[in-house]
Amino acid sequence: MAGLEVPREILSFNADSGATLNFTLGAEVQIPAAAIVDAKGNKISGSVKVHCTQYLDALDFAIAGINMNYDSAGTQYMLQSDGMLQLRAFQNGSEVFLKEGARLSVSLPALSSAKDFNLYTYDSLNQTWAIEGTRPSLEEQVRLRVEPATDSLSAFEAFDSIAAASLPKPKRANPDRLKIEVEVPEEAKVAELRIFDNTKFELLEEDTVYREVHALVNWDWAEVRRTRRKGIFKLVFSNSQREVAYLVRPVYEGQDYETALLTYEREKQRLKKLRQEELAALEKAMAEREAERLRLAMAKRVARADANGQNLADLKTLDAQKKALNRIRLTDINKQSSLVRNFRLNEFGTFNCDKIWRETNQIIAPIAVRNRDGDTLYSPLSLLFMEQNTSLAVGPGRLCPVPLSGEAFVLTVEFSKLYYSKVDLSGIKPPESGSKTVSFQMTEIDAPVGEAYQKLRSLMNI
Repeated sequence: MAGLEVPREILSFNADSGATLNFTLGAEVQIPAAAIVDAKGNKISGSVKVHCTQYLDALDFAIAGINMNYDSAGTQYMLQSDGMLQLRAFQNGSEVFLKEGARLSVSLPALSSAKDFNLYTYDSLNQTWAIEGTRPSLEEQVRLRVEPATDSLSAFEAFDSIAAASLPKPKRANPDRLKIEVEVPEEAKVAELRIFDNTKFELLEEDTVYREVHALVNWDWAEVRRTRRKGIFKLVFSNSQREVAYLVRPVYEGQDYETALLTYEREKQRLKKLRQEELAALEKAMAEREAERLRLAMAKRVARADANGQNLADLKTLDAQKKALNRIRLTDINKQSSLVRNFRLNEFGTFNCDKIWRETNQIIAPIAVRNRDGDTLYSPLSLLFMEQNTSLAVGPGRLCPVPLSGEAFVLTVEFSKLYYSKVDLSGIKPPESGSKTVSFQMTEIDAPVGEAYQKLRSLMNI
């Protein structure tokens, strides 16, 4: 379908010095120096543009028209992909090539932790795959990960010195416990006690410092210090000669207790409001900063794409692909974000990390697709098997192997309209005879062609 295609990314490098190119979807391509030639074998110098298309899944294969059938010793199989890419190079609009004997080193994000995948090369003219002699290695690359900056703004610290500790709920004085009444200077109080009036300090039973004779000493200074225990403090008296510190809790008597409770509730509400305001301000600041970061990142991508003659519409579809890639790699806890397949290539082209998919529980039947009105659509169609990461192109009315388990998507195009259907294969009934068909009900994609790629991924939740 014109305008519906898998996005490509274009990066430039100097052919004389070579380069390591890192693409948005994780492919890394190392190109040696002085390794590029034209169609006649003449050495190329200067700037060369590399077009990289990464095909993630069956949707990409179907849209690109890539045949996933594989003929081995006369037997037809389907290939199950774990990562596919196409690399082509151009200078001034003319295609250029890798000179004989040179090698590209490629690192491709793995979609599976399995090791039984081989490397295949695609012949786009004949639409056939040929197996390479070497198997791609599966490795966990160590990449530098920069943790995003985090903001830790406290409502207490931003607005009030009471941030230093949790606000203690006032306690009523125990008439059987010793209480110390002293005027502590405001600056010598802990912040959370400054809001209360007429605070007294009740001596804890576990205190071993207090002596009655201390009441006869001329102290120069009194202050309150925190302990690691919530609601428990040290009441400290000192002069030029000595210092004593008692374990105490703040308490209130009579009407002072009722007043302290009211003060406590008012302060709690004030602090709650401050925290909410601060959180809202922090979230707004972080959202603005993230928006600015994304804006600058997009501006950089657009500038680079523009410089390389990149189709800017591809940037959005690349983002849709990237979300899909991240989702694929997070579906299994054994799939590590840095798991990659490494291999070497002696030419530009289309390459796939594949293994053969052998499905035994299937039927062979003609396929028919219909629109909402029940009218038969006579265009070729594609069956997408997302779990196996493969697709199958089928001509109208042709026999097709249909698995009897799992899930599939069906795509077709007729009169420039794109149709899709989601199918539970376990619900398919084998036809009673070879003349009967397996029929799928299709839904038209209501989206402009340029947005159909993202729309399809959204509908398929892939």
